[in-house]
Amino acid sequence: MTHRLLQRQLKKLKLDRESAPDAQEWHAFLDSIQRTYDEADDDRYLLERSLAISSQEMQDLYENLKQASEQRYRVIFEGVQDAIFVETASGEILDCNSRACEMFGYNRDELLSKNVVDLAPPEHSELIRAALTQHALPTIPLLMENLRSDGEPFPVEVTLRKQVINERDVILAVVRDISERLEAEEAMRASEARYQAIVEDQTEYINRYTPDGTITFANEAYARLHNMKPEEIIGKKHADIIPKTALEAIHKQLGLLSPESPVMTSESRFIAHSGETRWLQWRDRAIFDDAGQVGRSGDAGLDNVGASGQFDRRRAGLGAEGFDGGTSFGDKIEADDTVA
Repeated sequence: MTHRLLQRQLKKLKLDRESAPDAQEWHAFLDSIQRTYDEADDDRYLLERSLAISSQEMQDLYENLKQASEQRYRVIFEGVQDAIFVETASGEILDCNSRACEMFGYNRDELLSKNVVDLAPPEHSELIRAALTQHALPTIPLLMENLRSDGEPFPVEVTLRKQVINERDVILAVVRDISERLEAEEAMRASEARYQAIVEDQTEYINRYTPDGTITFANEAYARLHNMKPEEIIGKKHADIIPKTALEAIHKQLGLLSPESPVMTSESRFIAHSGETRWLQWRDRAIFDDAGQVGRSGDAGLDNVGASGQFDRRRAGLGAEGFDGGTSFGDKIEADDTVA
């Protein structure tokens, strides 16, 4: 089948496939074919030129985006307060930020000449190598020691992530110096230990409890008040040691507490195992969260026994707001509507 372009040219020259053209017609036919090829070459050149320009524009756009992305990456890389290392799976350091230089005491060239195992004590080398060569990197931070340039060890928290940077698979290691955090935690533990010692030494009856009345802390004095040890009373609820009628009176008073008025002072009568009647002053404080809900509460009781066995209101320093509903605690509970 004759191509349509060839058919067009033959028709224009009044030629057909059955009759041979004379020399003049033949030359005219060849000239027409030549012009067709020339026009095709011109079209192909324009198309290739257009594609080349478009390709270059796309390449320039890619390079501009890549440069802008690298600039943003570098800003973030240098702006964080943690040391960041870009490293290979074998631990070779490819890049690091300025915070890494400050933290470890090396300049950038010195760090880039090292392996990450050089920055840790020898006993941590195997841990580091194992973490870097795992198919799936650890999902939780690694706690270990690193070494500064002068050999001083310091505790760190290391987070590892796989990344692709400049079309290369690398590991991004974020190293956080946790020296201050551990010092603060140790100071907190020491403070809590001192607080615990102070509370345990108090003669007042002290306990903390949740909104449902579960006791979460009790000092020795409070536990002895109920003829128990602290570990025996912790976990119990007020309902386990306080009669229902007395508990209802307490809940009614506690319901009046608010973020604006979180403290309540009340009085209660306690009948000890010996049969001795005591009047106790309790001071409850509710701890509210940001939503105004009670998170936990605590109270402290002061034993106020007068020479006559009656409660001395003046010595207790209670005002008219004191709760004197006769709420009682102990083996034997009694309700009393009056306080002498």
